Amino acid sequence: AEGGVDVKDGNTTLVSLSQGGFFGERALINNDVRAADVVATTSEVTCMTLDRDTFVSLLGPLEDTKKWGMLRKCEILGTLDNNQVVRMAESLSMVSADPGAIIFKLGEVALNAFFIAEGEVVLSIPGKDQRLKPGDALGEEGLLGG
Repeated sequence: AEGGVDVKDGNTTLVSLSQGGFFGERALINNDVRAADVVATTSEVTCMTLDRDTFVSLLGPLEDTKKWGMLRKCEILGTLDNNQVVRMAESLSMVSADPGAIIFKLGEVALNAFFIAEGEVVLSIPGKDQRLKPGDALGEEGLLGG
C-alpha cells in the first residue's frame, strides 16, 4: 500500500498507518462489524485488499487465528516460539462462562489452565481478589505444581 491512513474512533485517532501498515483484520478474525473508521491522510492512498474467503483459506480457521493472537498477548507465554504457540492454539478449546459463574474453586485439583480471551474474571484468593483481563492466565500454577 502507498500513502497514509488514520484509524479513528469518532474524532480520536487510534493509530496512523503508512506504507506496509494493515487494517481490517480484526473484523474478519472476529466475524464482526468494523470497529473504527479508516480515513485517508495523504492525497492518494493505494491499498491491496483481501476478501474474507481468501483470508480464511490463507490463515486457516479464524478461530485458530484468534486463539493464536490471544496466546501471543499472554505474558507467561512470552518465551514460546511461533511453532509452540501455533501448537498450543490448535489444542485450545473455547469455553464461555456467564457473569457470576464459578470457573474453578479453591482447592480443586488443577486439570486445566485458562487464558482469558474476552471479558474479565475475578480470581478470589483468601485475603485478596485479583481482576484478570484478556491476555491474562489463571490455573497455570496448579498445572506446574506451584
